[in-house]
Amino acid sequence: MGRTLRGPDRQGLAAAAAKVPEGFWVRSLHAYFVEAGAADRGVEIDVVPIRDGRSTCWRSVRVRQGERLLLTADTTFARDSPSPSHKAAMPAVRPPEDLPNVGRTLAAFDDVHAYWNEDSAFDLRYVDAPPRLSACEAGSDQQRSSVWVRAMGSAPADRTLAAALLAYASDMCMLDPLLKPQGLWWGSGSAKGFSVDHSVWFHAPSRDG
Repeated sequence: MGRTLRGPDRQGLAAAAAKVPEGFWVRSLHAYFVEAGAADRGVEIDVVPIRDGRSTCWRSVRVRQGERLLLTADTTFARDSPSPSHKAAMPAVRPPEDLPNVGRTLAAFDDVHAYWNEDSAFDLRYVDAPPRLSACEAGSDQQRSSVWVRAMGSAPADRTLAAALLAYASDMCMLDPLLKPQGLWWGSGSAKGFSVDHSVWFHAPSRDG
């Protein structure tokens, strides 16, 4: 029976979004993973309204599987409103069309977690070597990691679903810059771990492109 840690935060966020008034979009998610759940069993999600303001809403979420608490999370939502905006320049990196899916890159290795393969819910394409390959490079001291990520299939038109997918994906490879200098990767014979907490701030509504 498979176990899962990823997923309850995405499900909890989607459930919380369904319990706010129309016109609000997610601004933040602060989730705490309490226990791993069984991947082949359903979950129960409780959403508690904390406060509804004119421009901001707060919701608290609990995800349970039977008697077990899997996740607790707090979320905030805000109305659309004009605000100052800026962004950093896009780094000069190879486009995703020129890069292989990480499942193909790591196909020769049997000691990496299966969620990296081409059956994953997301298409990950590393600009530089992923941790498993980096571990094979003597003297590698890479402390950066550039990755293209997109959901498999069509991008969702619903921005709440898009935000939930983004929250899920953001937990997939954020620790790569810590693994690479140590010659470690997520898999058998190397690093082991799980997410204890996960925070995401959404500075604008999620959208395609």
